Amino acid sequence: MAIEILHKDDKRPRFERSIETQLIIDRLSKCTLDSEESRTVTYEEISKIVRYNIQKRRSCLDSARKILLSEKRMFGVITNVGIYLMDDEEVAISSGKPVKKIHSTANRGKKQLTAIGDYNKLSDEAKRKYNLNNTLLTFTAKSTTTKAIKKIEDKVSEQGDTLSYRATLEHFA
Repeated sequence: MAIEILHKDDKRPRFERSIETQLIIDRLSKCTLDSEESRTVTYEEISKIVRYNIQKRRSCLDSARKILLSEKRMFGVITNVGIYLMDDEEVAISSGKPVKKIHSTANRGKKQLTAIGDYNKLSDEAKRKYNLNNTLLTFTAKSTTTKAIKKIEDKVSEQGDTLSYRATLEHFA
């Protein structure tokens, strides 16, 4: 077994892209919005490229999708079939999914805070962290309810543009 000795100024890359991820990126990069065929890649095809069942081991596919997202190419999922290159309309419409996930995550975090048996026995530092996290999680959960989203949606429609952070906060005061 060979041992590589690095000089103190040499840096090993923190992350090296796998060959499977690169092969998937190469294939997905060929997708276009010209037709359904040219924008869709089946799991079967991807599995042949990487030589294993991509539905059972998705990490390379997930990495490829994240990398391509940084290049402004977003891929959606067709359950048990494959993935497809999303057009701008589909990207805009699907952007609400993370808001629902954030809402659920915030509520779950608030519930975890209820596991504290006796707040008064916490150290000052732990109380500060508890209060900070409870405040942020409560705000996040409340600001992502259906009612709150509708309120912001109405204002965005009225303004015809994205609200600033401050303008958004004003609607929760």
